[in-house]
Order: sequence, then C-alpha cells, then structure tokens
Amino acid sequence: MVAKKSNLSLDFVVFAGEPDSADAQIKSQEAVAQFDRVKERIPFDDVVYGALLLERGGKVLVEPTADPLVALLTKTVRCLPYILDGEPETVLLSESEHGFLLEPANDDIQISFFRGSDAFDPDEYLLEKAAMPLMDFCEQVVGMCDRMVDLLKRSDPKRFEADDLSKGLTEMLATGRAAFKRSRLEKERGLAGRR
Repeated sequence: MVAKKSNLSLDFVVFAGEPDSADAQIKSQEAVAQFDRVKERIPFDDVVYGALLLERGGKVLVEPTADPLVALLTKTVRCLPYILDGEPETVLLSESEHGFLLEPANDDIQISFFRGSDAFDPDEYLLEKAAMPLMDFCEQVVGMCDRMVDLLKRSDPKRFEADDLSKGLTEMLATGRAAFKRSRLEKERGLAGRR
C-alpha cells in the first residue's frame, strides 16, 4: 500500500520585530538556515512572536495570526498523543480570540481555524476541515518544534536551564515524538487499532 501524500503543509513563521508592525515574517526553515543573518531581527531575549502557517501548494490558506510562538508550538505538539488516539483537540491562541480545531478522521486529520473561544461553536470558521494525512501532520509538527528548539538553543545555549516555557516545549516535544513514533511503528506493523 502506497502512503498518500497531501499538498497541504504546516510550518511556522517568526515575526521579525513587533508582530503588529509591517516587519517581515520569516519561515522557520529560512530562520534556521540563515540564523546568523536574521538573529538580530528576532527578539530572542524577549517573547518571540510567530504564527502557524498552513499552505496548500504554496498558497497560504489562513492569514498568519501573531501569538507567542513557544507557547503556541507547545500547545500544538501537546495534542499529538490525543489526536493519534482519535480524539479531537483544540489549540487556542493566547493573545487573540482564534484557534485551531484538529479532528482525526480515519488516517487523516481535518484542520479548521476559527475566530472565537469555542472550537465547536465558533464565531466564524476562517478555514474549515482542510485535510491532510495524520502521519504527515505529526511529522510536520515534530519538525516545526525541532526547528524552534534549534533556534532557541542557538540564540542562547543556557536558555533551557532558566526558561520554563522553553523547557516545557522540549518536554512536550519528547512526549509528542514518542507518541508519533509508537503510532507510526504500529501502522507499519499492522497493529493500529489493536490497543
């Protein structure tokens, strides 16, 4: 059986400077690859703002909404064990009335982005049920978090000793990665659904 691929992709952007200004949004892979060039523009000594970026075929599906990035990525990776067990999860943004609803549907995940504080009764869906393979989603979430940890370590190698948010990201990343790895192995061995 050939695994299906989606042209839907999930990444994050880092806001250079203040999130409300017209400063550039830097995609995570560029921020990692060009760290020495961009590090002065990203406020690593303060709260780093960014947004989840959902694209289909290179086209942005939802306007990026700025939020404290470490907390947003921590909330997202924290969901992996639950969605892999078939439970819907919500990732609410900290500084605005927006959020993501993540609904497993067989081997896919349906991603919705909404305005409001209740995913099941939102004020408005800004994106509704964009589907991608669940394993692709998990792999992309783990990859995003790995890139954020890399950026944080490169900005200050001692950050994880003192910053609880950064420590929380690494702890949730380890939990999410373990759940993803276990689920992927179960699928490869044909054990999915036999727990």
